[in-house]
Amino acid sequence: MDLNQYVQEKLQEKFGEQLTAFEQPYGLLTFEAPRELNLKILTF
Repeated sequence: MDLNQYVQEKLQEKFGEQLTAFEQPYGLLTFEAPRELNLKILTF
């Protein structure tokens, strides 16, 4: 398992379906999240 996959799994465990559109362009993990979760995600 690579680091991006590990981080994605942990984020999905914590925030569930609130996070969407996971992608890895150029090896960089990206996703979409509701604005009100930004600080919670960064703190996590």
